[in-house]
Amino acid sequence: MKKGKSTDIQILYPINYWESKLNINFETEFIRYKRLCAKLTKKERRKLDGAYYITYSDWKHRIITFVTMLDQSELDEFRHYLTGCANRSNILNTITFGSLFPFLVSFLLPYVNNFMSTLFGPKFSGFILFCSFVCGLYCFYDFIVDAKNDLLWGNFYNDIIYIIENFQKSSEV
Repeated sequence: MKKGKSTDIQILYPINYWESKLNINFETEFIRYKRLCAKLTKKERRKLDGAYYITYSDWKHRIITFVTMLDQSELDEFRHYLTGCANRSNILNTITFGSLFPFLVSFLLPYVNNFMSTLFGPKFSGFILFCSFVCGLYCFYDFIVDAKNDLLWGNFYNDIIYIIENFQKSSEV
């Protein structure tokens, strides 16, 4: 093992620190949160195993039980970590969905069509263009689903931040 490798892992994957500290699985908690906001996939429903919340206030009380385990400095650090995660999610969503994907599709589709026409001949160019278009639509759909999921992750982090800030205000009084 190289020197400093364990600290590199903690820097790359700090969520494991907070998951172990709070004894929480963020992915499962996100699925519970997503059930309150959006429709779940079959795979996500299987992960819940029937443990879910009907109202936002029930989920909020669960988060508060985890937040009470932290002292004030850890609470601030956790809030800063969540703010970074929310910002990272929003920035990636805006950059990729807003400008990068349409540019790539409009830029690459003619080149793919020309390459496939030279490879298979001009009589298949209409079919190849149609297949390229269908593949592009599928990628676009998949990209929209991922962007929506990233947006929900950002909302998840922002809601936990909101809960922490309200908890800190109420504990100060």
